[in-house]
Amino acid sequence: MRKILALFGAAIFSCGVASAFDLVTPVGKYNKTFHNSVYFMGSLDKGESLYYQTEKIKTAENGAFAFTVPLKQGRNQVLLRVTKDGHSTIKQYFITKELRQAPSTTAVVTEEFPRVVYRTISQGAPLRSTPIDAGINRMSHLAKDTNLIIDGRQGDFYRVYLSPTRYAWIKVSDVSVAYDNLGEPVKPTLATFYNVDDKTVKDLSMYRVAFSQNLPYEIVDTPEELLITIYNIANMNNESLILRVSKNEWVKYSTSFVNGDFTLIMKNIVKKSNSPLSGITIVVDAGHGGSENGALGLFRDYEKNINLSVAKLLKQELEKNGATVYMTRISDADVELQDRVKIAKAYDADMFLSIHLNSVPQGTDPNARKGSGVYYYNNSAKNLADSVRKSLVAGLDTNDDGLHQASFAVLRTGEYLGILAELCYMVNPDDSVIYKSSDFAKKSAEAISEGVVEYVKGITQTSVKLDTNENLSQNTKKPKKDRVKKVKLEKAPKESKETANKSESDKSWFKKRVKPVSEESQKPFLDTSVRQKYEQEAIYVIDKEDTKWYRPRGKKKRVKRPPRVIKQDYVAPTEINIFASGDYEEYAPPELSLRQRTRNFFSKFSSYFYNGARN
Repeated sequence: MRKILALFGAAIFSCGVASAFDLVTPVGKYNKTFHNSVYFMGSLDKGESLYYQTEKIKTAENGAFAFTVPLKQGRNQVLLRVTKDGHSTIKQYFITKELRQAPSTTAVVTEEFPRVVYRTISQGAPLRSTPIDAGINRMSHLAKDTNLIIDGRQGDFYRVYLSPTRYAWIKVSDVSVAYDNLGEPVKPTLATFYNVDDKTVKDLSMYRVAFSQNLPYEIVDTPEELLITIYNIANMNNESLILRVSKNEWVKYSTSFVNGDFTLIMKNIVKKSNSPLSGITIVVDAGHGGSENGALGLFRDYEKNINLSVAKLLKQELEKNGATVYMTRISDADVELQDRVKIAKAYDADMFLSIHLNSVPQGTDPNARKGSGVYYYNNSAKNLADSVRKSLVAGLDTNDDGLHQASFAVLRTGEYLGILAELCYMVNPDDSVIYKSSDFAKKSAEAISEGVVEYVKGITQTSVKLDTNENLSQNTKKPKKDRVKKVKLEKAPKESKETANKSESDKSWFKKRVKPVSEESQKPFLDTSVRQKYEQEAIYVIDKEDTKWYRPRGKKKRVKRPPRVIKQDYVAPTEINIFASGDYEEYAPPELSLRQRTRNFFSKFSSYFYNGARN
């Protein structure tokens, strides 16, 4: 009997043929999944054919194939037949579809409770419009130690009270209960708005709004304006302050909230006329790298290597057009996502171009998606992404995979115009012919560079000439205050809810510091009116066009100490520098003893005569 079985096995073996059939996925003979289908992909040698059941699998001209197998519950046997020169080889695989626990059909209920103050424990905690840790629902990224009024919970998210008509959500792990200096829980109270100021120098505008504490806020970025809403304010209508700042898409910006001061810096991207991209700084990001391989191709090639080869050639193409180009990596190295963003910010990048190749997850059809697509997050970068997409489709002769908005970490900041280009799909047989061609990296680099150049040409003709000094003739040059749209503010009520129950002395102190928002109060940037709550003169501004120190206003006598002298080594090579010192604390009228008050009186009395003699 054993001899018979041996002869039978030998006969079967003799019918087989040596095959170059390479199955990339699934890996191994036995696999498990929760999906309703699984795709098989790999490559065949020239002259080979692949059959699933009785159906011949379509292969690309380079031998790449990909097809989907539907699954039933439990163990599934998949038989593949590889033929060459009339001989066949049978490949057998087992895919087990496991039962996934069905999602709960119970409606999600928000657990409500009395208002409690929580404080953010990390820098950049996402404030979201919905209790979902994904998607385009980020409203802003909050500063560390921002007090939030929490009144509910849903799953892993707390509900944040913003105003009588607005709520937001923040992850439970991003906050903790806020305590005061005495170890007591902070009571839920609204903040106070003090004032707003702005200053404009060449190609740069700055806005600063002073509050009594850090607050939650929301940013809506459009190509025409920046809409910023700051919440939890006692002396404003609907407990919120709305800032509308006119802009165009050729502007990058950054925001910060430090010790109660919200700062918005907007900078024009200035192009010189020497060459198409002269004066523009671009950071090229080769996706993945090191231990992160990225997508796996039909020929067992790694996405990270193709990304790097394209990025290196793209750098050369952009430099030919006059751009200053830096790369996030120049070798097969690990670079964290946040480090890529930090690199771009360190170089003051105007654009950020991230290079990738695409894939699809298991459970989907790899033949259903192919071609070139480009992603963006901020609306300011949408036109740049669209220009690169059109150029890639034409230059690589690929399918148009569309323009997409996605919340990728490298695209979310407004400090540069960021896009992510998916050149083609590594799991699609048709696209494999494109990315495996010898000139793919060169064509991709040329197409992306051409898309950037075309975008810049369009912007130069429309927006930049309206906002930069270089494009304004001597006859048409307007004053600075006319070139930048002022911040529109709601008028603050004369007396807030927070101050209604205070003593007369406290009310007079409040009225003294809260000035009406007007052109006069906005004249010098970082005037004393911005910092009325602070008993110090800690912030000054100096720029190349005006070397005068802006000194605090409203004092009847001169300041005793002379103006600070800034050494050249300490001045960064930018249009404007901000220097701040001291610990800022919320002002509280001091309680002085009779002896201290007497000493202060004679000190001021003697200073009066001293300064009078000097004047």
